[in-house]
Amino acid sequence: MMKRFALVVGLLVGAPAMLLAQSTRETIERAKQLYNNFKVEEARQLLVGIISPNYLQPVAPEERVEAYKYIGASYALLEKVDSARIFFTAAVDFDPFTDLDVESFSAVELNAFNEARASLFKVGVDRLRSKTIRPREDSTAYVFRVLTTSRGSLTVTIMSQPDTLRVYEVLFQESNDGLQLLRWRGILRSGEFAPEGIYAIRAVGQRGTSQPTVNQQLFRLEHHYEPLEDTLPPFRPEQLLQDRIPASAPYFDLAKGVVAAFAAGAIASSTINSDVKGWQPHVAVAGLSGIIAGGWSFLYRRANRTISANAEENARRHARREEFNRGVRARNAQRLAERWVLITPVAGFTR
Repeated sequence: MMKRFALVVGLLVGAPAMLLAQSTRETIERAKQLYNNFKVEEARQLLVGIISPNYLQPVAPEERVEAYKYIGASYALLEKVDSARIFFTAAVDFDPFTDLDVESFSAVELNAFNEARASLFKVGVDRLRSKTIRPREDSTAYVFRVLTTSRGSLTVTIMSQPDTLRVYEVLFQESNDGLQLLRWRGILRSGEFAPEGIYAIRAVGQRGTSQPTVNQQLFRLEHHYEPLEDTLPPFRPEQLLQDRIPASAPYFDLAKGVVAAFAAGAIASSTINSDVKGWQPHVAVAGLSGIIAGGWSFLYRRANRTISANAEENARRHARREEFNRGVRARNAQRLAERWVLITPVAGFTR
């Protein structure tokens, strides 16, 4: 088929010199005017010049498709169905979304085009456009336009790039013929938001036992939300009151009681005259009191090391901090839940 297409183009090469002075868009618009005024042959000459290898002006992809389409329509009007199918097939092969407006073209042209499209199995993912969506609102979902030019199996997936396994979401997996509008809100099957990064929406189609046809577009996904608040960090030791006595304190109390007992005896023996009678029992009671006091303090403070007033103040500070942080986390969660997701196309795609 492509050989026949090349042969037809070769026979019709010979673009008029006036094409060099016009832009491709101007030439196409001129050809369309001629076509609509039933000057089909003149219109075809202009369009064939655009697809000629000798054409010197830049030709955008959509301009090339439009030229193929109108050349095919011109042949259909002349009932040259085979030639019409060749150019219609070239247009669909280049852009699977190529179509004819039913209000602008006759039944003869439409029938030839539909036959050409049905003879070719192509998968298309329409060009992406920037859009901001709110994932929690279905009405703002992004709509991907995907089609097959004739009936066959179709699988459409969204995959993260370059690691395709990090995110792999199947949007469609059925037999298909024609256009599919696939809505996506930027939320994964797990219910989580799709993470920021580069993604590909890929369509893979197959008709019968033929080789699969692949088409994809790349896009960037970004999250936008109100600035998040910071939680209060944990208290540093110097920001809290000492709420426990040192582990060595009970032993110091016991030591102080023992020292007091020995001190009482030592002081009495060194300061009381030897002729004074009856002081020993008093010294013994004083020393024993010191030992008992030290021992009681040792046992009590060892079992009760918490400083109640300080512990209560520290607990109050911790509670206030946690209350503040709970509020921050709740407000941040609300802002994240109400985020906007921006989808923008990425230059470069695989046909």
